[in-house]
Amino acid sequence: MADAEVGDEQQRRDPSVNRLCEEIAELLGKEAAVFLPSGTMCNQIAMAVHCEAGDEIIADETAHVITSEAGGLAVFAGAMVRPLRGTKGIFTGDPNLGKGNSPGSFHECPTGLVVVEQTQIVGVVRSGHFQLARSSDELVIRALVCIWMGLGS
Repeated sequence: MADAEVGDEQQRRDPSVNRLCEEIAELLGKEAAVFLPSGTMCNQIAMAVHCEAGDEIIADETAHVITSEAGGLAVFAGAMVRPLRGTKGIFTGDPNLGKGNSPGSFHECPTGLVVVEQTQIVGVVRSGHFQLARSSDELVIRALVCIWMGLGS
């Protein structure tokens, strides 16, 4: 590591970070990837980008965005959460998942984002979610890969 070529990753001058981003983008079938220092930062940015104030975020009740991010989704995205009960992070037959809420409803928050975590401390790596990220541009706009968790979340 001491002999590695390094540079300013913010100016895309770090060859290791550039290669990592290129490989992750190719792996997920996406146009580009960005390196962020933490999964929490990635989640918070994604929620702020994809939600408007008053939107809801659907996530498993054990998802990191609910249990471990200190209410950041409310602070940064102005969103609320609709937790769903799953099995170790897997949504299991909840008929409300595909429903979402109508943007025109006066009584419900519109669904801004569905969070699907591939890996959780309570779960294991699930290649099905990983394959979904590669195969569906309509459903998966952004994907987070936590390096320390193998294939990521």
